[in-house]
Amino acid sequence: VSASPTSLAFGSVNVGTTAPAQTITVSNTGSAAATNMSYPAAPARFTKGGSCSGATLNAGASCTVTFTYTPTAPLADNATYTITGGGASIPIALSGTGVAAAAASLSASPPSLAFGSVTVGTTSGAQTVTITNTGGQAASGVSVASGSARFGATSACGTTINAGASCTVAVTYTPAAAGNDSANLTITYT
Repeated sequence: VSASPTSLAFGSVNVGTTAPAQTITVSNTGSAAATNMSYPAAPARFTKGGSCSGATLNAGASCTVTFTYTPTAPLADNATYTITGGGASIPIALSGTGVAAAAASLSASPPSLAFGSVTVGTTSGAQTVTITNTGGQAASGVSVASGSARFGATSACGTTINAGASCTVAVTYTPAAAGNDSANLTITYT
């Protein structure tokens, strides 16, 4: 009985997320069935799946053991998973490193809006600002404020923006008197 590969390296994985599955193939290259096969539970922070499950692996047959890795803290994990049976003991080296994900970071595009001349008492057409979370964690407690009653802001962002996600804020301008107006669109989050 043999296994290939005999080591799986998951590399750096954000804490709380699961790395893509990796697979080893267990093969019986002998002429007789391998008995007393054992596929124990996976070590901490690694999860086992796959098709290997029975106590017997027939001659010429193979099966798979699949692992995922979900770190719970920013540290290195090294473990050995041992398959036994058919007179063999096969250690499989498992490794991965938990890393703290970069904090949420929101950016706005475009960085400014110009509404031009708008008749007093009327409302301009809406202009859109796209908010993108370029960080590694979700931004929560998201709120949007225009800073002035003359500028309306309608957010489609909700209160959470996931890492890598974008949403939009529609902004309008309703002048109350002749003259120039300006304000800042403020986005707060945790």
